[in-house]
Amino acid sequence: MKFVHQMTRLACDPGRAYRFFTNPTYAKGWLGDFDQVTKAIDAPYHLRSKGDPAITLAGLVKEADHEKLLKITWEEGGQTHEWTLNFMKCRPDTEYCTELHLMHKILGQDMPKEVYTAYNEKWKFLMEQVRQYQNKDWVIQDRELTQSWLRGRSL
Repeated sequence: MKFVHQMTRLACDPGRAYRFFTNPTYAKGWLGDFDQVTKAIDAPYHLRSKGDPAITLAGLVKEADHEKLLKITWEEGGQTHEWTLNFMKCRPDTEYCTELHLMHKILGQDMPKEVYTAYNEKWKFLMEQVRQYQNKDWVIQDRELTQSWLRGRSL
């Protein structure tokens, strides 16, 4: 496998979604005990989610583009891992719907199947946690975006 990809939709603007991962005040609402979430380049980044199993991500911030992108890298088993979050509006005309796209890859090589499976479950769980925190039970589906567009309303 080349990389892990997970996606979720949040009922908020991209700025708020970005702050869930970069601002300690916003992050503590959905994360458990965390040491440091930041957007400062080359700064240490550490988050630990609530729940069982707790998800931990620790690395260095390599790129941060306000409300658009957050990229973290870390070394594991002699390999460099890259974790990227992209923050996008669900549709150009939606104000309060953000798609989060998480991509995780090992730089310079394909990801072994067992590593892919483990990280895929880990990131799926993390994305579900942030979705549940922001949206509660609501899962924003394609049909809801289409209906809001056809009715001339914003989501």
